[in-house]
Amino acid sequence: MRCGSASGLEGEPSTGAAQNRVLLDGLTLPGLEATVEPDGLLHLRLRQGFEPSGSGTQRIETETRIGGGG
Repeated sequence: MRCGSASGLEGEPSTGAAQNRVLLDGLTLPGLEATVEPDGLLHLRLRQGFEPSGSGTQRIETETRIGGGG
């Protein structure tokens, strides 16, 4: 989460009041996948890639399953 000066949806500075936004950096294709599993749970997968200085690309993949408490 980034907090601070106003920014547009693409991360560029803009005019306006300070904001709190969740920002996902470094998304690769496909960056976010969401599928409904047979048991009704939602399976989310987030893929990111970064190029730290002095090394190759660092890839991060995060997965979780979520469901309603109904």
